[in-house]
Amino acid sequence: MLGERVSHFLIVAGVLVSLLILGMGSRGLNEPDEGRYANIGASLLNPQVSWLEPRQSGYAHYDKPPLIYYATALSFKTLGVNEWSARMPSLLGAVLTLTGVAWTAFRLYGARTAWWTLVISGTMAQFWLLARFLTPDMLLTGWCALAVAAWAEARQRGGSWAWWSASVLCWTLAWWTKATPALVPLGGLIVALLVTRDRAGWRALRPARLLVAVVALGLPWYVLLVRQHPELWDFFWHRQMIGHMAGGSEARKSVWWYYLALSPLFWLPWSLLVAGLLFRVNRENNLPAPSRQDAKFNLTVGGWLALTGLLVFTLNSSKLPTYTLTIAPWTGLALARLFVCRANERWQTISLTVTGLFCVGLLAVHQWVYLPRYQSSIGANSSLREVAATLNRDGARAVVLDRYWPGMEIYFSGDIIYTVNNPVWQRVTDRSVLAAGRDVRFVPVEELRFDELPPELWLVHYRKVSRKALEFFNLPPDAADGEVIGDFTLWKIRR
Repeated sequence: MLGERVSHFLIVAGVLVSLLILGMGSRGLNEPDEGRYANIGASLLNPQVSWLEPRQSGYAHYDKPPLIYYATALSFKTLGVNEWSARMPSLLGAVLTLTGVAWTAFRLYGARTAWWTLVISGTMAQFWLLARFLTPDMLLTGWCALAVAAWAEARQRGGSWAWWSASVLCWTLAWWTKATPALVPLGGLIVALLVTRDRAGWRALRPARLLVAVVALGLPWYVLLVRQHPELWDFFWHRQMIGHMAGGSEARKSVWWYYLALSPLFWLPWSLLVAGLLFRVNRENNLPAPSRQDAKFNLTVGGWLALTGLLVFTLNSSKLPTYTLTIAPWTGLALARLFVCRANERWQTISLTVTGLFCVGLLAVHQWVYLPRYQSSIGANSSLREVAATLNRDGARAVVLDRYWPGMEIYFSGDIIYTVNNPVWQRVTDRSVLAAGRDVRFVPVEELRFDELPPELWLVHYRKVSRKALEFFNLPPDAADGEVIGDFTLWKIRR
């Protein structure tokens, strides 16, 4: 019986990982996020770059703790600099997430709930898409899921200190991945234990000691940098800590109900399947009903983690589709309990069939619709892969771009000049572009000198920005004599 259960888990895990891997490297790096993280990870391969101070296009970058950059750099060093290796940290985070949430479900509710949790969490649209996208969010979600799983194991073992220490380690790694967002799932777990009065869980968590340990282990990178650059104190404290918790960037603000409206889309196809299940439960009395214990556990870890996280992100004015990823697997756990308690075999079979068709359809759209038609045609989120391939094919040795595209440095082998007014430095005193490696320069159009530009020069014009670069090179705005690739036009500059 045990061997059969293990084989069922392995089959599901194998199918889910296969769905994530298929075509993972076939899409170019999307801007700005994938381009930025790949740029910083690749810079760490330069021997002149300190791993203490990750760099983006030669300038120090402190927006995130360094673990996502380290993971990307190690993947590049092991597998080469390409899209597949760039997304390996997210794939790793996805595997950690599925392991953690299934492990938690198994310890709290048994093998059947764990199996359904694995299926539901691993096939949600938000999970599948972000597992194939280079950002810190999936790796953060993975560490948080493992941390909760270690707590569940400690609870099972009467508050084991060894498993509590493993939980501290995982929460610390989550902090080193994205800092304060790691506290949202932890806060959800604390709320769950308080609401349900789970004394065994509370003793296993030891929240006060855990928070002190995580903060102590999470601060060394910040302390070392502030000692070297005292001006970073204000940056870290006000922008990174207070700013992110209070609302973040103005560019990321949206209506308060943003996540309430989008979550049903994030959780497809299961949001529809659960809605159908609840409709059937209301109409039919012959469906299985949960026991009191089952009903209580419906909102323990899964429900309260998801609800607390959704409330926090709703109250925070900063909105991005990636933020709520940390609560997606716990939503999966809550829905798994609902399916185990309420769904009959026929509805379970229908749900698995619909989910399989949904995943295959999502993969097909990605491979045969998005890739050939839209990679370079989605505005500021475009990929520069095709643009760079054209430049490399035509022998370009240098390129001028009228918008900052960090991913271009992954693809193009020549010199790069960005005609933007604000380079990417984050310290007033940081003006030193790396001496080694390719030449990356930030020169406003007004300061360009035609006779000082390198030979075999091309201009890449992003058609949704100012035409100042076109005017400088005396080029027509209607793309005459230029090569159009999606939202970009390429010109070879005639001397």
